[in-house]
Amino acid sequence: MPSTLAIFSVELPHVDLWDKSHHRDVESAIHDTLSVMIVLSGVSFVLFDPTPKTKVSELFGREDELKKLRNIDTPISLLLGVRRVGKTSLVKVFLNLPDVQGIFVDCRRFSSTGVKISDLVHVLGNAFYLFSKKYATLIKMLKNLRSINIAGNEIEVARGSEEGVVEIFEVIDKWAGKRSKKIYIVFDEAQNLRFFRKAHGISFPEIFGYAYDNLKNLKIILTGSEAGVLKEFVGTDDSQSPLYGRYVEEMALEPFEFEKSKVFLEKGFDEVNFKYEEYQIIKVLSELDGIVGWLVYFGKSVLDSKGDWEEAMEKTLEIVAKIVNEELKNLAKLSTRYIYCLRAIALGVDNWGSIKKAVEFEEKKKLTDASFNRILKGLNKMGYIVKKNERYRVADPVIRKVVMNFHV
Repeated sequence: MPSTLAIFSVELPHVDLWDKSHHRDVESAIHDTLSVMIVLSGVSFVLFDPTPKTKVSELFGREDELKKLRNIDTPISLLLGVRRVGKTSLVKVFLNLPDVQGIFVDCRRFSSTGVKISDLVHVLGNAFYLFSKKYATLIKMLKNLRSINIAGNEIEVARGSEEGVVEIFEVIDKWAGKRSKKIYIVFDEAQNLRFFRKAHGISFPEIFGYAYDNLKNLKIILTGSEAGVLKEFVGTDDSQSPLYGRYVEEMALEPFEFEKSKVFLEKGFDEVNFKYEEYQIIKVLSELDGIVGWLVYFGKSVLDSKGDWEEAMEKTLEIVAKIVNEELKNLAKLSTRYIYCLRAIALGVDNWGSIKKAVEFEEKKKLTDASFNRILKGLNKMGYIVKKNERYRVADPVIRKVVMNFHV
């Protein structure tokens, strides 16, 4: 990452909502202004870099989770966690460990609307090429496959077929076995692979089932923000699934707890010698909680705004509201009941009966228990809500705020 040279000079507003006293005299205002004038020379923004982390030195607070990934002992495992909690960073750091060899497949570009074979061909081909180009012997083995074409800097899987993917898996497994190595293949946001079954007849559970039973040198990691959807897609409890009855290890990546979130922000500011007060950090956490993606965006915004915490929070909430609004629009396309249900829970309605009444009020009609349960379970499977002790809450505090003012 390039070094940064910046000179920040901050003119404090007359009334500072982040100031707990709100009654500062001229002398203290001048002191505070000087205290936030900073010079950054030859430093790098690591914790507040908005791109996914790729090195252990850049990863914060996930030592235990990284250790668990290293100790995976099943052919297929799931890494589950809400959106923007840091799953992509964790697996990318893992794959870049010196003693780990693996392939990263980004499934985020696949969606339910118009999923294309060409997208699958591109994503898989790029992922396999980035790995195999490091090893001339592997490239040579892949060139012998009829189902793929290697041209320049690309590998093209023939029409994205199941056979083509399986053949590549087999070659990589054979190559790894000769060298007594394990190869990890990570499918990030793997629940999106389910769209290919209906649209193009490609069943990834069948591919994964074959790998589970036959390819002993491959370990497949599936990450997902929609935990219930991903587990249903994998189908270990579904007697019709190729993976039925197989043991699949699950690992949950939780949002940071308050103290860890506080330390994260403090370290992020400390690494660039940026001045802050503890109450400012606490105020941020009351708004954004422990979702690391939002904390990173806020930290970067504070630095970009030259120390204006109010402006940074406004900018952060504005940007994340746009992101969340797009997610909610897509959710509403599936069913407006999702929005009615999510809004009720965001407003503090937390038990089954009361939530159902709130949705019925919005729709101006009675719902059967079965139809309402489908909506509630759907939100839970997609990671929007969590249930504990028969009470429901919205998983992401920002989504909780945005959905209260979202209209369908």
